[in-house]
Amino acid sequence: MQIPPSSELNVRRVTRRDEDEESLRSSVVCEDGSSETTPRDRCSVILRRSEYYTIPPLHELNQSIDSNGDVFVDDFVVGREGYGQVKFYGRTNVAGLNLDEIVFFRRREIEVYPDTYPNKPPVGEKLNKKAEITLEKVWPNDKTSHKPITSPERLKLQGWQKRVEAATAKLGAMFLEYNLDNGNWVFTVEHFTRYGMHQYLDDEQLAKKLKRPPIKPQLQDDGNSVEKEKLEILRHLQEKKQQLEAYEKEKQRAALSLHDQEQ
Repeated sequence: MQIPPSSELNVRRVTRRDEDEESLRSSVVCEDGSSETTPRDRCSVILRRSEYYTIPPLHELNQSIDSNGDVFVDDFVVGREGYGQVKFYGRTNVAGLNLDEIVFFRRREIEVYPDTYPNKPPVGEKLNKKAEITLEKVWPNDKTSHKPITSPERLKLQGWQKRVEAATAKLGAMFLEYNLDNGNWVFTVEHFTRYGMHQYLDDEQLAKKLKRPPIKPQLQDDGNSVEKEKLEILRHLQEKKQQLEAYEKEKQRAALSLHDQEQ
């Protein structure tokens, strides 16, 4: 029986080089020098939360590690579906970043490097740098139904965009735009902490509860003086009233005594 050539059987001879490349793909050398047979992103960029994403995507980042173990990306983006995204300006080395512990999107809010994160990098390093933030569905809540107000007409009547601009300034950020149709709020920051509408709205609500500004110390002292003067006048009037009552009683007694003497 004649055996057909290997090319007809679609068979490829496995060389030593092929085995070495396959070994590299299935085994990873981590920063601590240990070898693991786990996905490569465990030793570079970590992001396991299903709603979160990166641009470029993780599989591209994991293929971009250079000979030094660095992964440099221009305008790196991290986002959460339905909540927003953040674009870190410039060139960033994202190798070794655990995004599950660094970037958090919540409703109308973003936090990068929370207080619980150990060894937050200085301003300008890693992800603690200038960035453009887009928060989605940033709408006020209706006081009656407690549901978001999404109507552009109602938002205009309430002056919501101006309130968003005021919130941006209060946060020390730079306002770029607010879209009344989808509620997207876009602004830039120089470095990272916690940014969002909650703090501004809480402060605004507190300001509404204060019906008047605090009394200045001098005015308060003047008010106390007036109250003391009123009390003094009232005490003086009560004394006069008591004296008058005593006089009337004495007058009545004298009249009765005179009447008795005449009889």
